[in-house]
Amino acid sequence: MKAIIISSTFLVIVAVVFVVVQTLVRRHPDRYDVVVECADGHRYSTYWIPAASYKAIRLGTTRYQRCPVGRHWARTHKVDPSSLTAAELHAARAIHDRRIA
Repeated sequence: MKAIIISSTFLVIVAVVFVVVQTLVRRHPDRYDVVVECADGHRYSTYWIPAASYKAIRLGTTRYQRCPVGRHWARTHKVDPSSLTAAELHAARAIHDRRIA
């Protein structure tokens, strides 16, 4: 079995990116904490950060990530909050996928 060697430079870069993303999310939660909808129509909140995917695989304007409502993996896309009723928005915000730390 081969050992996987990860350079210390790579680890430093990953740590710096992680800290930057954490700072962005904490300073501007309304900007990055968005409502998304999976392919099955389930709505929930997730962090959607441009050019960064910690919990998803990016596919253009959609992402492939785990849906906490249906407990499955599916393509997701952002939902315009103004297109939802107050009750739908409240229900979607009540369910959040895993937080980033």
